Amino acid sequence: MREWLIMTVGGVIGITIGILIGEAFEVSRIAGKLIALSCTVGGAGLAMGIATMAGWVKPLSNGA
Repeated sequence: MREWLIMTVGGVIGITIGILIGEAFEVSRIAGKLIALSCTVGGAGLAMGIATMAGWVKPLSNGA
């Protein structure tokens, strides 16, 4: 259950950064949505990676 919480928090942080990037560079609406979406996925992935390295969650594979 912690995985979903960590991914959600990372996604919210990522979408906020993506929106700020889109506004700073004054891109079109479509490009802004793509930037926000990609930052959301990247933020969620980065948050899960950091949480896995920190030992808060177990990796998906057991090394087999």
